[in-house]
Amino acid sequence: MKKDYIKDIRKKVGHAPIILTFAGGILANKRNEILLQKRSDFNSWRLPGGALEFGETAEEACKREYLEETGLKVAVKSLLGVSTNYIQHYPNGDIAQTVVIEFIETVKSFV
Repeated sequence: MKKDYIKDIRKKVGHAPIILTFAGGILANKRNEILLQKRSDFNSWRLPGGALEFGETAEEACKREYLEETGLKVAVKSLLGVSTNYIQHYPNGDIAQTVVIEFIETVKSFV
């Protein structure tokens, strides 16, 4: 699996619009409270998740991102949905149409 896929693309295209694929999901506790994370780049609360690396499946990316961002090992229960209609303008000037694949997850273990 190749790391820093987005950085490699951005070295070639600069801030030009590209299409990026992200995976993440909803993890709820027994009281139906949903886990969110505060993003420093947008200063907003969002679901944990991130970009797929080249050669990685959406489920693998979701699990990896949850572990990296929350310290939780998750299991994917089911597909929640796919969104393709959002153009993201990043603070550094990058522009991307995002394909977001969201899952419903359960906790396997804490790290």
